[in-house]
Amino acid sequence: MKLTARNLHKWAGLLAALWLAVLGTTGFLLDHRDWRWMWQAKVDAGWLPERLVKTADNAVARIIRANPENTSHRLAGSPRGLWRTEDGGKNWQRPLFEGYGARQPQVFSIEADPELGWKRLWVGSDDGVWLSLDNGRTLRPFALPGMRVTSLAHSGLPGELLGVHERSRIFRLPTTGANAPQWLELTPPSSDMMPDEISLSRWLLDLHTGKGLLSQFVSGLINDFAGLAWLVLAISGLLYWLTVRCWKRNRRVPDGGRRTLAWLVNSHSSTIGICAALPILYLSISGIYYGHFADLSPWAKAVKVSREWQMPAYSPSSWDGWIEGAATYPNEPNMISVGTRLGLFTSMDSGRTWVLEAVSGVEMDAARKVIRIGDGVFVPNGMAAPVYMRQGGDDWMKVHRFEAWVGRHLPAEVMPWGEGKLAWRHGRDIYITDFRVSEIETTQAKLLLPKDDGVPWFYVISRLHSGVLIHPQWKWVNDLFALLALILVATGLVRWWKRKWLNAVPRNADHARIHVLLRARQA
Repeated sequence: MKLTARNLHKWAGLLAALWLAVLGTTGFLLDHRDWRWMWQAKVDAGWLPERLVKTADNAVARIIRANPENTSHRLAGSPRGLWRTEDGGKNWQRPLFEGYGARQPQVFSIEADPELGWKRLWVGSDDGVWLSLDNGRTLRPFALPGMRVTSLAHSGLPGELLGVHERSRIFRLPTTGANAPQWLELTPPSSDMMPDEISLSRWLLDLHTGKGLLSQFVSGLINDFAGLAWLVLAISGLLYWLTVRCWKRNRRVPDGGRRTLAWLVNSHSSTIGICAALPILYLSISGIYYGHFADLSPWAKAVKVSREWQMPAYSPSSWDGWIEGAATYPNEPNMISVGTRLGLFTSMDSGRTWVLEAVSGVEMDAARKVIRIGDGVFVPNGMAAPVYMRQGGDDWMKVHRFEAWVGRHLPAEVMPWGEGKLAWRHGRDIYITDFRVSEIETTQAKLLLPKDDGVPWFYVISRLHSGVLIHPQWKWVNDLFALLALILVATGLVRWWKRKWLNAVPRNADHARIHVLLRARQA
């Protein structure tokens, strides 16, 4: 067989079509991981590998909050819903959300009332803000029904909460009287307030998850198109190959065959193929990095992309999709800090101007969560970045002690734990410290988490996308398919270029192929 662009394209497509269709479909779904059904519709655990079931069990509760007056009384929440326990986690029950019956909304935030503590609890969900007056047994809707409240925190004023809608807008919510939120008019940070450098690792991850090109919306839309294009290209390519093969075997072209073949060719290459070439290219390359993150990240984090080479995504014209969490400060209601994946931004004038926070002259790596406890603001990042904190009027500081106390397993959450104590959580592990994090009381204890039957579709889809559902080392197979995708892009562009501009083959090459079949039939 002669090695040509056509033959390379055909055989790469036949080898890769099925799995590229799976990657495209699962990638599209993962771009919309906030959909409730992906977390609350479940697959029976008996159908899945034990390692996946264990991962899902460990992540049932993304948020844990304990009553400081009785730490055996806890609430646990996640996109899968809400649980409560009064015996330290030995027994968990599902609270009742009024109007939901046996169902529950997704839970993103749990906050005790600034004045009344656990006598009045607030929950941020994908269906607004909920209020509990009985220690979490029942909840009733309070404000913003139907809206996605991704963060709640104590405000700088009494009788008020600070919330975030859809990681994009900030509001102040009175806890008494009228439950109408006051929306803040936020100005995006100026370009000179954005990081001077971002790591190559950050950019590759953002590219793959639909955040690294233009605005959050446009970048996500491009990735959605590429994911669906992978599916459509695989189907149309296979249909083209099967159609021509069938006609050759039967030596017969049915009525309308010319139109059918022309439609398949044009939709496969001239329409979808050309438009999806660039996204498929960068998704394949960034996908290889994603699969080998543990091995490649030290190198990629050391490579810096300076501001002049950064994509427009890193000079945002709005806060849409950026805000991971927000907090204000005691007696300083106009001072707001906003956490993003690029660091922590603080405004002294309710969001009109911003500065990027730094510790000892070094910009924060990330601010995945911003948690206000008393007069302290804490930024626990888990494995993504170090822990930062600011107490009272002090400057921001990096908490180095955790690396000495617990090694690489940095906490991703912090909560009040009794008088003058904090509890830091990493997975099922919990560490108790004093409020200033100068001493550690408990080096490691285990949390008892709620049980939830089945495995949410999100975990099944994400593990299928990475291939871990099939085998722990499937990343090497994904590398092969990424290489085949690159070959398909290159050979597809070459074939399109020759047909469209160089006339190396007739402009209606599909018609010419049909004529060959017709002549073969007549012979």
